Amino acid sequence: MRSSLIGILLSISVSNTHGWGRELHYVIGDIAGNLLDGEYAEYIQDLFGYPKKGKQYIAEQLSNISANADSVYKSPYKKYRRYHYGHATVDFKAPEKYPNQCIVKGIALFSAMAGDIKKPKDERAFAIEMLVHLMGDIHQPLHMGLWSDRGGNRITNIWQSYDQYIPKKKKTNT
Repeated sequence: MRSSLIGILLSISVSNTHGWGRELHYVIGDIAGNLLDGEYAEYIQDLFGYPKKGKQYIAEQLSNISANADSVYKSPYKKYRRYHYGHATVDFKAPEKYPNQCIVKGIALFSAMAGDIKKPKDERAFAIEMLVHLMGDIHQPLHMGLWSDRGGNRITNIWQSYDQYIPKKKKTNT
């Protein structure tokens, strides 16, 4: 009963954020940082040069960088812009144009990069940043759809608001 109530309250608060965007990425970064223990926390601290202030500090820092990859038209993120969502065609095959560039492949790629100690620290740190971001993206329902709608970014909805502080009708893709 209590978990059902929490789920309802969470869904109401999420729906009032006008999409999951940055907020979801912050939550994923916070969860990731708070789950780090021992050698994993030390690895992240060393990789990013964070002071040893505990898990909460790491969680805050991962939250702060979690949405950076949505700047997909800026370097170094531009190269990986097609990794932000799942790609399928109507017959659920990978599109011929980008067969190996989807969120699942991205998570595999960045997981391997993050754990490869032969790679320079800045590359591994970038991989961690992308992983935190992609874990947020994979939890956004429209990011797991057809290639043609680009992760739901080409779907426009008209949202009707009854809140006096929000425009009555708003076009949005979130």
